[in-house]
Amino acid sequence: MPEIVRIVPHIAFAVDDLDEALKGREILIAPTEPSAGVRVAFILDDGAPIELLQFYRTKAVRPKTRHAAEKALHLTTARAQKANAVAGERERWMVYPTVAQATIGSST
Repeated sequence: MPEIVRIVPHIAFAVDDLDEALKGREILIAPTEPSAGVRVAFILDDGAPIELLQFYRTKAVRPKTRHAAEKALHLTTARAQKANAVAGERERWMVYPTVAQATIGSST
């Protein structure tokens, strides 16, 4: 960052077209996009730093439709239910020693 931008107070202007506004100007900081929908650049005009901002609409990310979201949830739930059923079948056939089995044959 140029020292003049750090130490000299500056004003900012919103412009419709940042690229057009930069033509023929002394650029201190090249155009950047610090956040979605904003482009920023700094120029030097008559010895003073000036911030130029261009605001534009970003393309919104459309959320899944309700039907698609419900379908995804249903598939996830169905997979979980199937996995639980398979695990339940495995447990049903596994033999776990009980307290009674463990005490059979022990001398007391």
